[in-house]
Amino acid sequence: MLKDKIGTEFDSIKLIWRQLPRTERLVVGTLSRAADSFMFDYDGPDLERAKELGFDGYPGLPLERAPFNGQAMAALGARNLSTRREDYDRLATFWRIPQGADPFVSIGMTSGTLPTDLFEVAAEFKPIPNTEFITSLAGIQFCEGKDLLRESAPGVELHLERDPSNTFDANAVKVLWGGGHVAFIKKVHNQAVLRAWDAGLIVMATVEHAKVNGIVQEVLASIRFDTS
Repeated sequence: MLKDKIGTEFDSIKLIWRQLPRTERLVVGTLSRAADSFMFDYDGPDLERAKELGFDGYPGLPLERAPFNGQAMAALGARNLSTRREDYDRLATFWRIPQGADPFVSIGMTSGTLPTDLFEVAAEFKPIPNTEFITSLAGIQFCEGKDLLRESAPGVELHLERDPSNTFDANAVKVLWGGGHVAFIKKVHNQAVLRAWDAGLIVMATVEHAKVNGIVQEVLASIRFDTS
């Protein structure tokens, strides 16, 4: 089990794939710690549907040769935030990466997105008080209140609600602000929110970054679990 000084815990990281930009996120695999190494396998309820849509595996990790051990971290590690970047300290602070974090922790705390493909990652955070992480809000284009986010700014508090009637995702968590439904918590992280609520924790959400260029292109929010 991983536990760092800011109270964030996760044993596994989900690999997420999209067929096209701004389409549904599909969970297609799991990276986990295995003794002194790592294990990766293709799994999850979305895997077969992803294959039907053209998913043929992650580069360097062929579908037909899974599962993988240490080489998985080498392949997925390319998505990590490089410590050689001049702005590493600023970005590590933004993504809540603990000082001295190993590559597994580092990639789990970020979305692992690259401009060259349609993959990202999401850690399966445990319901531990003081956990805090950054997540990109999902489904903005489908929500009736999406234009409200044009006025959002860092520090704006968001309200989260369960969405049990959602026919697309039984684990859906709605994001509300300014009197409207503006987004959803993305897959994997929505389950972390549900686990925190079920454990009796308070879940707080705040806008960290909003990218608006005519339309709302991206909103990143911080999620924090607390006891009061």
